Amino acid sequence: MKLLIQNGRVVDPVNGTVSILDLYVENGKVLQLEKDIQTEADRVIDATGLVVCPGLVDLHVHLRDPGLTYKEDIFTGTAAAARGGVTSLACMANTDPVVDSPEQIQYIREKAARANGVHVYPVGAVSQGLRGEELTDADALKKAGAAALSDDGCNVDNANLMRDALIHAKRAELPVLCHCEDTSMVGNRAVNEGSVSRQLWMEGR
Repeated sequence: MKLLIQNGRVVDPVNGTVSILDLYVENGKVLQLEKDIQTEADRVIDATGLVVCPGLVDLHVHLRDPGLTYKEDIFTGTAAAARGGVTSLACMANTDPVVDSPEQIQYIREKAARANGVHVYPVGAVSQGLRGEELTDADALKKAGAAALSDDGCNVDNANLMRDALIHAKRAELPVLCHCEDTSMVGNRAVNEGSVSRQLWMEGR
């Protein structure tokens, strides 16, 4: 398959450049990147006014699968990602059941392998059930294919538990994606403390 993309705004992160160029691709490999490429191709795309760039990576995606698939699932979520130029994504653990076991990681990986060619990286929970009370098994989640740990949408209030989570995650070589919110400080307050909160007679954060 020979593909010629013409007149696109090419973002080249390797060289740190953004230029209007043509791009010639053969069998999935970029062979030419320059102005006014003259060659025959099976398909020609006029990318005038469009951006041509490597696949984007989204590190915070809610695929809602398993359990909440009336909102989204792995197939629809990856289709939307691909449509928007996202070729790799990390999916959060706040599903039902929570992604806090190797079995849930395996479920996501197996289903993602059949979905739209987008690379899906499952994120396992920091704590069982996202409750912030008992740690998950970071080593087992890593072995099953977890790319990171997160209690997305929930904060781990217990500092000792969070310290232990970071120690275990480091040992397993897993990054931890933190939801940085202290509910004891924030509560149900809707705005930051300041002149606006005082004008509205609202308790600020």
